[in-house]
Amino acid sequence: MIMHTLKAVAAAALVAGAGLAGAQTKLLLSHIFPAQHPLVTQVLTPWAADIDRVTSGRVKVEFAPSSLAPPPGQLDMVQKGIADIGLQFAGVVPNRLHFELVTEIPGPAASAVQVSRALWSTYEQHFSKSNEYRGVQLHALFSFPQQDFFCLKACPASVAEMKSMKIFTTPSTSSRQYGALTSGVVAMPAIRYFEPVSKGVVDAYAATTVLEVMGLNLAPHTKGILRFKDLSTSGHRWRARARAQHSRLRANRPGHGRSSPLPASR
Repeated sequence: MIMHTLKAVAAAALVAGAGLAGAQTKLLLSHIFPAQHPLVTQVLTPWAADIDRVTSGRVKVEFAPSSLAPPPGQLDMVQKGIADIGLQFAGVVPNRLHFELVTEIPGPAASAVQVSRALWSTYEQHFSKSNEYRGVQLHALFSFPQQDFFCLKACPASVAEMKSMKIFTTPSTSSRQYGALTSGVVAMPAIRYFEPVSKGVVDAYAATTVLEVMGLNLAPHTKGILRFKDLSTSGHRWRARARAQHSRLRANRPGHGRSSPLPASR
C-alpha cells in the first residue's frame, strides 16, 4: 500500500517535470527516522530515485541530513515552508490531527494494507471536510503494522504484574491506556526510545512496531513481545508537500488549465 501510494506521486512528478523545459526542481524532504529504518531504506529512498529517473533528473527529492523539526513539529515545518515534504505521526499531535487517531482505538488488528486503504477512503469521504491539512497538499495516509508491547526482561503474566512496571509509550491514546493501569508510564515519541531502553531504565515500551524495534536498534535490548489479542492498535502517519511547491509544479504541467489536477495518491 505504501509503495503503491508513493508510486502514484512519482507519476505525478513525471507529469509535472515534463513541463519544466530542462529546469530542475528540488524538493527538500525532512523526516524523523534514522537512515537504517525500513521506511527510509525500502520506501522513501527508492521513491526518490524513481522520481529522479522518471523525470530524467528534472525533479529531485533531497533528504535533509537530520530532521528540521522535532516529532510534533513536522506539520508546522511543511506549512511554514522549512521543508517541502514531511511525514507526521498523528499520535504526537492529538490536538492538531483528531480524526486519524481512529487507528489507535483498540480492537482486532487488520493488516497495514487494509488499515491504510480504509483510512484514505474514510479521509476522502469524511475527514477531508475538516481541513486539518490546510496549507499543504496531502499525498498519503498510511498505517504501520500492529503495535505491540515489548519487554526488556520477562513479560508480565498478569495485569497485577503490569501495574508495577515502568513503561515508555507514545503520547495520546496509548499513554492514557497504560496510565489507567500503572503510574509508571512515561510518554514520549518512539524515536526517542533508544536511550532509556538501552540503559535499562524502563521495564517495557509500547505503542510501537517491529519496524521501530529494527529501525531504532532496540532489538538487542528487547527480550520479549506481548501481543494483546483483539486489543491491538496501529499508528498512522501522513506525507504531504508544501502547497506552494505543489502549485508551482502543477503550473508547469503541460496543458495546465485544461485538464484535471495532478492525481492524488491512493
